[in-house]
Amino acid sequence: MFDIEVAGQMAAWFLHKEGGTMPHLKLMKLLYIAERTSIEENNYAILEDNLFSMDKGPVLSVTYDYMKGAGPKENGWNKWVSRMRRNKVT
Repeated sequence: MFDIEVAGQMAAWFLHKEGGTMPHLKLMKLLYIAERTSIEENNYAILEDNLFSMDKGPVLSVTYDYMKGAGPKENGWNKWVSRMRRNKVT
């Protein structure tokens, strides 16, 4: 079952490695690659999000909604990562 807290923790880890901020598309692609790699190598998904291929690259749909600010104000994503502003995530 999808866990937004785990998605937030994964995003925070990638952001930390990048110095605290990055374009949202890059973060989404890193999260997608981590999810696909886990499925391929371990036969299980980390996030269990819905995977989609879009014009600008792969997307984890529920994670992307939270990245844009959807969902309740207090949630696992907002605990670790701010919502997207000017196409950047911090």
